[in-house]
Amino acid sequence: MTNKAVYHQSMELIFKLTAARLMKRKNDLNQILKEQGSHYLVTNEIIAGRKGENKFQDDFNEVVTIEMVSHILNNKRSPKKNTYLFPNTFVEYYYDQICKNLKFDSYYEMLWGTDDQIKEYLPNVFHQLMNDARNGDDVSIRILFNNVLEAISLEKPKSDEIRLLYAKIQKEFFDEWKKFTSAQKESINLALVLNDENNWSLTDDVRVKVYNCSKQNKYLGLFKLDILLAYFVSARLKPLVLKAELNRLSDL
Repeated sequence: MTNKAVYHQSMELIFKLTAARLMKRKNDLNQILKEQGSHYLVTNEIIAGRKGENKFQDDFNEVVTIEMVSHILNNKRSPKKNTYLFPNTFVEYYYDQICKNLKFDSYYEMLWGTDDQIKEYLPNVFHQLMNDARNGDDVSIRILFNNVLEAISLEKPKSDEIRLLYAKIQKEFFDEWKKFTSAQKESINLALVLNDENNWSLTDDVRVKVYNCSKQNKYLGLFKLDILLAYFVSARLKPLVLKAELNRLSDL
């Protein structure tokens, strides 16, 4: 099993993006309220389900605390409380209160963003995943990624080889990212990756292991995200990079 610490920096980036998305939504809502002349503001108390100190909304759940909401929005994490940004326990209650009170359309939008937001941040996520993988403990991935990027660098010296590789596979990478973050089951036929017309029996059966508070075909939670990112690189990104390299060689 790949060492989960390999993708720590990628995980950190995603937590930073998620917290920033939540904070921006809070600020945007408050800006709208100010422009409307409202004295009401969306505070952490409101997000947690309180109308005021010790006054709760009808559907408030007492496990949702103002302090933890503040920690989530500010990306302040504790190994004992919220290792993976959201709390280690009762995470579904936080999903519900934050999504509802920050007026996100879905848990998916709250956790991963809209399609436009994903397309904006995905180049940075790709760049970090590639860097993490190139220094990781999976030898086959490390060799493949380094060789592919070296070949691009030789063809186009002084270029950003990761950016150029992303440009080649960005549509497919976006599709795979959407399926991954939606907790979709997938089966990748390596024969298709290799553009082989033969009916190969070799397949890579990909199964997203659904961790705490994920919902199949809806959204992937952030619990144990470092492990899930290692899985994503091995099962979904590696075939895309291999295909891009084979296409490059066929064009020579």
